[in-house]
Amino acid sequence: MFHSCKKLSIFIENKNAMASKGIIEKLAPLLDSPNADLVNVTLKLLFNLTFDTKLRNKMVKMSLLPKFIQFTSDDKHINLAMKILYHLSMDDRVKVLFTQSDCVKLLTDMLLLNVNSDSSCDNGPGTTDVLLALCVNLAWCERAAQQMTSEGRLRELLARAFRHRNAMLMKLVRNLSHHSVNKPLYVEFVGDIAGAVTSDDASDEFLIECLGTLSNILQSNNNIDIYAVVERYNLIPCILKILDPAAQRDPELVLECVVAAGTLGVEERAAASLAADGGDALVAALRQRQADDEHVLQTVFAFRQMLSHPKAAEHLVTKTEAPAYLIDLMQDKNVEIRKMCDSCLDIISQMPNEWAARIKVERFRCHNGQWLSVVETLGAEGGAGDAADDLPPYLSAEYLTTHRLTTSDSQISLNEDSDSFSGEADSNRAHSRNTQNGHADELLGLSDSLSGKTLEDDAQFTKSLDSFT
Repeated sequence: MFHSCKKLSIFIENKNAMASKGIIEKLAPLLDSPNADLVNVTLKLLFNLTFDTKLRNKMVKMSLLPKFIQFTSDDKHINLAMKILYHLSMDDRVKVLFTQSDCVKLLTDMLLLNVNSDSSCDNGPGTTDVLLALCVNLAWCERAAQQMTSEGRLRELLARAFRHRNAMLMKLVRNLSHHSVNKPLYVEFVGDIAGAVTSDDASDEFLIECLGTLSNILQSNNNIDIYAVVERYNLIPCILKILDPAAQRDPELVLECVVAAGTLGVEERAAASLAADGGDALVAALRQRQADDEHVLQTVFAFRQMLSHPKAAEHLVTKTEAPAYLIDLMQDKNVEIRKMCDSCLDIISQMPNEWAARIKVERFRCHNGQWLSVVETLGAEGGAGDAADDLPPYLSAEYLTTHRLTTSDSQISLNEDSDSFSGEADSNRAHSRNTQNGHADELLGLSDSLSGKTLEDDAQFTKSLDSFT
């Protein structure tokens, strides 16, 4: 009967029917049976049911987690128990429950003993593979991560990861490095990880995890001299080699290099070297992967880090095409990209360079696009033959200074509360984006009275326009 239920449970309608009959409540007592075969087939049925989130939650509520953990010490049930635990560990609330005993430490020790064994089988991943995946999930829990790295376990994990060039084991090490409480433990291993990044015998998958780990432990870690690491292990040439579009490396590896560039940009000397040697490479990679929002965001963040340092900022602004791309991204659909671009452009606009005037103009066009569209529309309807007042395709700073943005027979004064172009991040900017439609409606409603504006309004328009220059 149980074999039939196990086979039937793979179909959604049958699984739902079992759930409605309280299948978990009926199976729970069978896990205490002295009959090993009965327990095994019960675990197989429970494993099929763990693909359903609600049934997984019910297992946890019925305190079946400790029983599954106990089965990991039984050779006959360990494979099924590991698979069930892996499914349960996908819920963040359940991860914490693993830490209420010595389970996490035991699982880590078990992994260290078997990580180099060939335990995979033809019909699916082996016990060690599932155990490693389970530990990777648990590593996202800070308390579990602390237990995994305690008592010298981190050193053993790193030693085995480097020895076997195991990408999944390195992913576990990377996940453990996300937690600030663990970062001090990585200081002594920075050289080993940086050396692995620059080695030629590692796979792309292994390099991805090494770069991610290095980025994690260099962030906000005052105990590490970032520039010394960069210089000793030649990290920047290695990053540039991977960023080269001609190399056609794994997109995920390229992304990790961009993230690493943002991390290295925290340190002034490293940022200057990166801007001088890698500014063009970052722009080239951005040009190739501009459809990938995550890549674009991380690249803009790297620019932001380098712009924080005068020497790096000077080279990035005057010697690369980064400012042009940042201006182009001001109207990106992704909100986070727009915010990061605004932050970068604020810095560039405060620097003594030719980009400041263009940024001012482009921000005007960006924030008042609908207003300009209305003006152009009214101009086309009211005086299509008068080409003298048509807006040029590109508004220069000089044009804004010497011309009034009016139609042939109409004048529109700018509101004194309009967005500032001082280059500083303005909280009204987001409000301006959200209310552009409302501004357009107001302008349309005023279209009949535009021609009646007085000379006083005209003077006010000129005065307001001078504030933009």
